[in-house]
Amino acid sequence: MNSELYFLAALLIVLSSPLLGVLAGLQWNRRKSQDTTRWSRTPGQVEYSTVQVKNPGPDNDIQKYFAYVRYAYQVGGATLHNDEVWLNSKHQAKTYDQAELIAERYFSGRKVMVFFDPRNPERAVLEPGFHAGAYVDAFRSAWMFALLPGLVLLMLLFAWIAHFMS
Repeated sequence: MNSELYFLAALLIVLSSPLLGVLAGLQWNRRKSQDTTRWSRTPGQVEYSTVQVKNPGPDNDIQKYFAYVRYAYQVGGATLHNDEVWLNSKHQAKTYDQAELIAERYFSGRKVMVFFDPRNPERAVLEPGFHAGAYVDAFRSAWMFALLPGLVLLMLLFAWIAHFMS
């Protein structure tokens, strides 16, 4: 019986590792996103704004929609360029209309406030703080690394309990 308990404990550790990794990564990114609220700020201007439509591959008809916003700002006399609206985001939207809303909000020529990392001024965002949209891809991928092993673990746990109940 002890060997079965050790096996179950080892299985729990192995199967929960991806879940813990995903959760730790999300927490780290959330903390980094919150740091942007304390970054320095400077005026900037949107240079270009559009919606990009991408097809993942020839066998896949599902299209992905991205808002692309490029802006310029100055730090210490140098003109810098960036395309991050908020940190850690590809600005993917579920529909073309959602991506278009972001692109329209930051239309070409619009004056904006740019928040930049004072230690690395090339890192900048237009919207500081945590944005759930930045983690859509992470949540979509999390089921493969967290939910699936968790379901396997639950099935094994139920089988183990059923074994000892009979």
